[in-house]
Amino acid sequence: LTSTRIWWQGPSWLTEPRANWPRSEIVSGDTTGDEERKPVHVHSVTQGVEESVLPFKRYSSVFKLVRVVAWMHRYLYDSRHPTERRNGYLTAEETNNAQICLIKDVQRDAFPEELQCIRRSARIPNASPIRDLNVFLDDHGILRVGGRLKYAELSYNAKHPIVLPASHRFIELLVDGTHRRLLHAGPLETLTELREQFWIMKGRQVVKRVLKKCVTCDRLNCRAATEAVAPLPPERVTQALPFEVTGIDFAGPLNTKDQGKNKKSYILLFTCAVTRAIHLELVTDMSASNFFKAFRRFVARRGVCRVIFSDNAKTFQRASRDLRKMWKTIRREELQRYFADHRIQWNFIAERAPWWGGFWERLVRSVKSSLKKVLGNSYCNFEELATVLTEIEAVINSRPLTYVYAEATEPEPLTPSHFLVGKRLTSLPTVSSFASGPPRSDNLDSSWRYRQRMADHFWRRWQKEYLNSLRTAHFNIPTASNAIKKGTLVLIYEHLLPRQLWKMGEVIELLVGRDGRTRACMVRLPSGTVVRRPVQLLYPLKSLYE
Repeated sequence: LTSTRIWWQGPSWLTEPRANWPRSEIVSGDTTGDEERKPVHVHSVTQGVEESVLPFKRYSSVFKLVRVVAWMHRYLYDSRHPTERRNGYLTAEETNNAQICLIKDVQRDAFPEELQCIRRSARIPNASPIRDLNVFLDDHGILRVGGRLKYAELSYNAKHPIVLPASHRFIELLVDGTHRRLLHAGPLETLTELREQFWIMKGRQVVKRVLKKCVTCDRLNCRAATEAVAPLPPERVTQALPFEVTGIDFAGPLNTKDQGKNKKSYILLFTCAVTRAIHLELVTDMSASNFFKAFRRFVARRGVCRVIFSDNAKTFQRASRDLRKMWKTIRREELQRYFADHRIQWNFIAERAPWWGGFWERLVRSVKSSLKKVLGNSYCNFEELATVLTEIEAVINSRPLTYVYAEATEPEPLTPSHFLVGKRLTSLPTVSSFASGPPRSDNLDSSWRYRQRMADHFWRRWQKEYLNSLRTAHFNIPTASNAIKKGTLVLIYEHLLPRQLWKMGEVIELLVGRDGRTRACMVRLPSGTVVRRPVQLLYPLKSLYE
């Protein structure tokens, strides 16, 4: 640089006026171009899985699949040999060749390594599932089981069945087709028939799995949904006045004689959910006025109810025309107004679920049993029948609710009549401990205190003895739960119809009890009608969800 003139003096035009300087555009070094995304190509080599061209997944019948493949083979043959076109129906040879083609395609997809080893006369790997079957290739190139039955008097297919994998669409169609051909036979019969020609890996499991998806068998073999036993409602286990919580049911008709003519009479049963006492009324017909009068008589004698439980009116749709007419009286405007004025709450249980009202259904049975034993085949008039019913009411109200001890020193068993009159209605009268003569105020006061102590004593025994006995009442009932989900397709149980005629419906709503478990469901029928049914009358079709 020391000898360079331009370094010390600069360019020659620098000594001239500025106007004579050369003009040039100065480009800043900070200027950068726009960003440009350059694509980068990466080449990857992967070994893809060759998919079968045969339409396994397009058909639900193995017979139709075989016919379709046979027609494909005929089309290819006719295209290659236009002068030798085949006409008419498929022949047995064509369907047999189509089945061989399908089997070879399945084996090529399931056992590719084993086929290569056999063709090279190499040893099959130890991890292969067919290593112990002594397999070989037949004249058609199909894998068959070897075995030691070469000289047995059996067919060639039975001695050397075709090896098939456990999981493949063709296997499902084959098992389902055999099952239907045997008129929906069971797993053992279906597996035995398949073993005549095929050796399916894990055959027993495969057959059971496929048969679970059979809708026809599921409709005839499905089981009803189950649910754990529900706890007793609070109305059953909470102390209350007699008949404050009441269940109502009808029984009858009973034949009576009136001036030589046969007439019908009906029993109206009221039962207390807490004390288990009953009250019976006999009515001559099913008119609204007679039912209303019988209910008013009950309220006048036993007091106003707070809660009433009864069967749903639709329970009697398949019962007699008289019972249906009787239950229509409950929904009359006059009766509903009476309930509203007296603050009575009326609850209906689910349709066709009589066990929901077991605390009154059991007592209806007791009343009917007593009537059969007392009356037999005899007829009586209305007044005589009312007298018999009143006596039966007293006997049932005197039944023991708690354990009956054998020792005389133990207290007598608690009965419903103890809560009504303080003693058993059928027991003999005792001599009064009070002096004869007009009652005095101190005697009345001591008598009232005595009855209060007795009432408290009865309720303490009810809580300690009766309630504790209810704890073990359903110990033997299984508590397994087979809950139904929303959207499940179910069969609806019909008592008088065979299972083939049961209606199918879809669960659109779950009705959950106080314990959080499903107790009933709203089911939509094919007609669009929505019905309520308990889970015990619904049979879920699991085959549609397998």
